[in-house]
Amino acid sequence: MTKYILSLSVLLFIILPDTIGETHKAPMEILKTGHLRIHVKINGKGPYPLVFDTGAPLNLLSNKIGKEANIKRKPGRSGISLMGPMGEADIASLEWSGAIVQNVPAMILDHPTIKALSDHLGPIEGIVGFPFFARFIMTINYQKAQVLLEANDYVPDDLMKNTMALMFQRNAKPLAPPNTPAFGLMLSNDPDPKYHGLVVEDVLSGSLAEKAKLIKGDILISVNQRWVDSPSLLFRILAEQWSKGAVDLEIIRQGNTLHKKVEKPIENTP
Repeated sequence: MTKYILSLSVLLFIILPDTIGETHKAPMEILKTGHLRIHVKINGKGPYPLVFDTGAPLNLLSNKIGKEANIKRKPGRSGISLMGPMGEADIASLEWSGAIVQNVPAMILDHPTIKALSDHLGPIEGIVGFPFFARFIMTINYQKAQVLLEANDYVPDDLMKNTMALMFQRNAKPLAPPNTPAFGLMLSNDPDPKYHGLVVEDVLSGSLAEKAKLIKGDILISVNQRWVDSPSLLFRILAEQWSKGAVDLEIIRQGNTLHKKVEKPIENTP
């Protein structure tokens, strides 16, 4: 699912947090494809069926929701794409079983992939992604088909600015300087079945990971409190978070939770 969404622009946003520490039990539906379908209210309207995708960098809503929930597109940022009318917008409120986030950014777009999923799996009107779930500490219970959401104080980065620069600037700089040490991790492609993180299969000598004292067998859980469940997501998060400096890696080692600090790469000069 994620690979279809990453080609779309992500969003500049300011989000007001829910009450810090407040928890909510939110039901979900596990579809036969493994997707998670949830029902949310947008600006008090709905509920609308959406896919909950922890790998999606944006919220994506259909034109139907845009009209019914009276979502206003940002002036000068609407347009026409090969997939039809689209535009950036701010949702006044997005609520999932009492968990509310205000001033949530979204892309209003009738995406063909969403339509295909809807035709195959039943009603789906879009995707809930990073701008919403980043504001919560989440525990997903597949057995009970339930998500526990605890509001945190994390403020998401400006993903729109970084992504648009990479997509459209002719002289865009790479996400990391070319002459820096490699991060140096060889990781499993699939999450660990128990801890749902990425297993470290090897650590390259002289790499940033070795300097951070990561070892073979570690299970990487999160980067700066953002959950990682694929190597591609890990390196995208690293690219974003290194703009702030060193990053904190949460790992599981022999059943114990540890934190490892990885310094921001510094370009080598001749």
